Amino acid sequence: MPRKPTPWFPLYASELLTDEKTEMLEDAELGIVIRLWSKMWINGVERGTLLLDEKTPIPDEKIAKFLHRSLEEWLQIKEKLVNQIMIIKVGENGELYSKRLRNFKTKWELYGDSKRKIPESKKTPKRKIPERNRTTELEVELEVESEVELEKNKRYLPLSENLKQLIHKNNPRAKITEGQIKDWANDVRLMVERDGRTVDEIIELIEFSQGHRFWKINILSMGSLREKFDRLTLEMNEKKNPRRNESGICGACKKQMANMGDEWFCSDCGHRTSKTKNVEAKERAP
Repeated sequence: MPRKPTPWFPLYASELLTDEKTEMLEDAELGIVIRLWSKMWINGVERGTLLLDEKTPIPDEKIAKFLHRSLEEWLQIKEKLVNQIMIIKVGENGELYSKRLRNFKTKWELYGDSKRKIPESKKTPKRKIPERNRTTELEVELEVESEVELEKNKRYLPLSENLKQLIHKNNPRAKITEGQIKDWANDVRLMVERDGRTVDEIIELIEFSQGHRFWKINILSMGSLREKFDRLTLEMNEKKNPRRNESGICGACKKQMANMGDEWFCSDCGHRTSKTKNVEAKERAP
């Protein structure tokens, strides 16, 4: 029977001061992360996760209220924590969770607190193998799964490097760590294996997002690309095949024609007015 998790979780000063992810946080943001960790740990549904029930994530409005922030402020901080620094993860149902806390919860359930004091009355003279030296089938299984996933992720590292190069092209001072590159490769694997995306589709969206005026400042990780995949695809297809009205002219073309008269060629929809065609015909005439 699994042990009941302890009401505390480890928070080491050396870890906060030297971890590459926490080093990227400002003091106020680090305080928010600690508050989120605490909220995740005391959550009654699943420790380490922000859930209302087994499948319903706590909405952003409630999280913002808990953190004493406006919804807009929280969404900006969430973007940084989830997609840029990736110190907080997003689950399959959209719930926020901490991989660090989940790992500690699993370890506690397997081994308990090996340093806790045992009353003399409950001590036995029989020698026992220390809990920390025991290897369970579950532990071995988790290690094997992790190794398999890491091996699979290696094939997607070039896509992570591609995104990194394009981000640096837009912002040479962008800080991207090796740990982030590895996490991005895992996100690509999930897009392929779980979301049914193809490598070519992902490459195309990477290039589109980093060449787009709006998306290049919002897509700064594979996690955000995965989250916005469908919307990015729609916008990319819209640019390739812009909508036309009943006359066969796209909205942008019609607006330009109103300002410039009949002589207009639209590079988006390929529309040419009859006057433009006549002018071109005269230029080609001998």
